[in-house]
Amino acid sequence: MKALILAGGKGTRLWPLSRENYPKQFLSIGQDCSLLQDTVRRISNVIPYQDIFVITNHANFHDVAYQLSNVSPVFRNNIIIEPMGKNTAPAISWGVKYVKETAGIDDDEVFFVTPSDHHIVNEEKFSQYLKMAEQVALQGNVVTFGIAPTAPETGYGYIKKGKALKVEGAFIVDKFVEKPDEATAKKLVNSGCHYWNSGMFSFTTKTIMQELQRHAPEIHEAFKGNLAKALECFSDLPNISFDYAVMEKSQCAAVLPVTLEWSDIGNWDSWYNILEKDENNNARRGDVITEETSGCLILGNSRLISTVGLKDVLIVDTPDALCVAKKGSSQRVQQLVKNLKEAGRSEIMRTEGVQLPWGSSSRIEKGNGFLIQHLSIKPGGSLTLQMNPQQVKHWVFVQGTAKVTIDNKTQVLRQGQSISMTTTAVHKVENIDGCTVEIIETRTGSNLEDSDIISAEGSFS
Repeated sequence: MKALILAGGKGTRLWPLSRENYPKQFLSIGQDCSLLQDTVRRISNVIPYQDIFVITNHANFHDVAYQLSNVSPVFRNNIIIEPMGKNTAPAISWGVKYVKETAGIDDDEVFFVTPSDHHIVNEEKFSQYLKMAEQVALQGNVVTFGIAPTAPETGYGYIKKGKALKVEGAFIVDKFVEKPDEATAKKLVNSGCHYWNSGMFSFTTKTIMQELQRHAPEIHEAFKGNLAKALECFSDLPNISFDYAVMEKSQCAAVLPVTLEWSDIGNWDSWYNILEKDENNNARRGDVITEETSGCLILGNSRLISTVGLKDVLIVDTPDALCVAKKGSSQRVQQLVKNLKEAGRSEIMRTEGVQLPWGSSSRIEKGNGFLIQHLSIKPGGSLTLQMNPQQVKHWVFVQGTAKVTIDNKTQVLRQGQSISMTTTAVHKVENIDGCTVEIIETRTGSNLEDSDIISAEGSFS
């Protein structure tokens, strides 16, 4: 059995903590590991790390690689990059084809496909359901996990179960129901035969190719040959979800009803529901002091947040943006992000603490004509050889040992030492230590952003 974890997408519903280039799977819900790391760990109770693959996009690759490097070294070879965003049907097809070609699996291999950003508490039960799904898939079905609803949610699609299958606990899908209004959602929950559509699937390689041929021939044709041929056709594929392309049309769609403490954490209200509360029913994180405050979600960052006389309010603070909303209205954050995007606001793209191939950078302060950043360069990491024609840089080394190259001259710098680069200096820094190199970088000039970087790789050769 192989697992394929979907780790692309854009982070708009949990803005400002998640961003377009830093979606929610990289966030932590009151625990040490991120949702992505937790997903991998949870699946590994049934499927070993070497059989777990993660598919993502170019923008998120370095974040995925960084986080998974802290889980297991096998993920160096188990990260799949989707050529471009085409929704889940092409993404899943690309992932299955990639694993089939590189891992040499046969047509009876079962895949478990899941998003990377779900919160699931009952792990032992989840493992049991995963093994059940494998058996249902081996019977030639395309299986989806149906979550037993606990409330009339309007943010989820629903699945109605039909007749029972041979595998105990599984059913033929009678029909799919789009996200309903509140009145309809109450009827669906009360019916006892409808389940939330979780977006988790299981199928064999043979079954999924047959279903694509029947219901999504364009996608099937693209993946009928080898991976190179699929790459040539990928840009022409329809932008369509797996549900629309396959599940809602398939005659072998099956639902496995599961009873789990589950959430796709689709908005800040969902986040509030998951977190532990204080005696006043507030969910708090960070340096937070409350007075006559109840029923609030307050997520702090680096500064003190104090509240007086608030009730049922959502407060999310980040280094560059603050969001305040009334509980129950967090579904509208997506529209807010859309408005910010139309206004050309950079805050929708990425928060501070950017993960890069060589390490990470986070902004400390920016003012008129200056920018101060914290650079963390991982062991073996190196910034590319570059120059900044509109910036003067100054580096102060606060930890570790690094080799600095400026205009073809190299020197080794350690904690407490510093160095400056003029606008014409071609420069590079490499971590030659066994620990992380920490640098405080000050930029001054007319253009302080990374857009001023000119790559100079090869200029000294």
